[in-house]
Amino acid sequence: TALLSTALAGTVLLAGSPAGAAAGSTGVTKGAPNGATATTLPAAGSVVKANGITRTILSVTRPANAPGEVLYLTKVRIAPKSKLAEHFHDGTQIASVQSGILTYRITSGSTTITRANGTTRTVTGPTTVKIRAGESLVEGAGLTHYGANTTTKPVVILTAALIAEGAGLSTPVGTGATGTEFAVAADL
Repeated sequence: TALLSTALAGTVLLAGSPAGAAAGSTGVTKGAPNGATATTLPAAGSVVKANGITRTILSVTRPANAPGEVLYLTKVRIAPKSKLAEHFHDGTQIASVQSGILTYRITSGSTTITRANGTTRTVTGPTTVKIRAGESLVEGAGLTHYGANTTTKPVVILTAALIAEGAGLSTPVGTGATGTEFAVAADL
């Protein structure tokens, strides 16, 4: 099963990849996308691909009213039978499933899910829930989780994340923290 996550130091960890695998073999390139560095933000349109997971930066900014934070708008595509590494966010992320059915595993913490009919439900881990197109959830900093696509159709998710500057979009934990490391933008 393919696993992808972006680590705190701006590293992508791919579980199941052989140690020392070439970056080109997984679609992840070494270095910062589109010329981003630790002091710059990744450019809109930056893409990280690995083992069935594609994350595209749609927009990114440092909000004037949130010093020390970076606001990201991303699109994540999870190919059939692929899965993200277990991780947490150093901030708050809102995720909205645009298509497909996301199998969402909470290993610790709680999240609020908004169903397509507008009803909300707080779910506490450990547990697994299905999030369908038109549904969303809020991921707080204390939530350890991962998403998977157990179906034969892609899952597409839009995310808005307010993350501490210098932190990655997600930090792998548990079994998801093993694998081959590839350097990408420090802010990605």
